[in-house]
Amino acid sequence: MLQTFLALILVHASPEIQGIKELRDEEIAAHGILDLGQSFSEANFKSCIPQESIPYPKVWPQELQDKVFAGEAMGDLMKCRPKRCAFNFLNSELETYQDLKSEEERQAKFIEFYANRVSGKTGIDEARSRMFIRGKDKAFSICSSPEMDRLLDSRPLKAEAYRLSHIRYNPRMRQTTRIVQGLFFKNKSEPGFCYAEAMTFSDHYDLDRVETWRLSGNILELQVRHRIDLLNTWFRRLNKGSLRKELDGLVRSQLNLAAECLKSK
Repeated sequence: MLQTFLALILVHASPEIQGIKELRDEEIAAHGILDLGQSFSEANFKSCIPQESIPYPKVWPQELQDKVFAGEAMGDLMKCRPKRCAFNFLNSELETYQDLKSEEERQAKFIEFYANRVSGKTGIDEARSRMFIRGKDKAFSICSSPEMDRLLDSRPLKAEAYRLSHIRYNPRMRQTTRIVQGLFFKNKSEPGFCYAEAMTFSDHYDLDRVETWRLSGNILELQVRHRIDLLNTWFRRLNKGSLRKELDGLVRSQLNLAAECLKSK
């Protein structure tokens, strides 16, 4: 009876979404809090967090490729050339596209560009890394720790595995494929378990994105800071309200998915 009651609480719990002070004009941010109604173990936490990204696949499955190259993304990829491309690849990489005429060749090269970043063959573009959130920014009110600072300041971390995130937030925005790294850790200065995930590369839209999860007792929290190149002018920033609303919805959805996962353990 008690287990049934707790399950009902979990099913009907609704995340509370709070705003976070944005650190840059190009940034949107959100903090979600969900009362799970019961506590869960560290093992449960690690099995359900994160929700958006997956371990980086050695071979991209066809289902993933179909999503990445769907719609206008394929058309944009065929138009890519040095100094003009809708994707955030280096100009030296784009030069290799000049002699590639077929969709299959360009798709394979796209995936190779990602693999080169995961293997360390291609480093982070310094021009873009200037927009990265760093430890000195004190950007998160949960899980602030040396482990978090190491992830933010030293990414990519050689000893940590890569993950892949493919997202389309709404029909008006093209899909985005990110390489990220994440860390599980316990913060000595606060109770609970933490997970932080930071972007190392994105092919579109993103200047940076960091998400931080904490499970403390029966309280699950998620904070996200997302820096977007669409917000690089005052005119474009007139749309920040709609982007904030979409981020709030994403945080709410991620918390609910994590809760459902934890409930199933």
